[in-house]
Amino acid sequence: MTSNDFCYWLKGFVELNQADSLNIKHLAVIKKHLNEFIDTEDNPSSFSIFLDGYLKLSDPKSIEGDAFNKLIVELDKAIGKIENPVEKIQRRDERPRDLLC
Repeated sequence: MTSNDFCYWLKGFVELNQADSLNIKHLAVIKKHLNEFIDTEDNPSSFSIFLDGYLKLSDPKSIEGDAFNKLIVELDKAIGKIENPVEKIQRRDERPRDLLC
């Protein structure tokens, strides 16, 4: 998993769970996925670095209310900065055929 994959995964995790907060079990799963790449990826996203630092420093038992809403806003911003792989492929396919190798 990369930090970009993580952002999409976390967004899906929150949406599928219809979460309006994250409890201790959710946070354990999130930490597990963060640990898969955070120390080894060359250029993790700023959101992933922020979330990893927040979870390590504050060790919350839950994230709810305004803190949860701010987390989702930052997650949405991070996803907005990630180039959609489908769009990238579509742009590549739109190049003139004589330029394709």
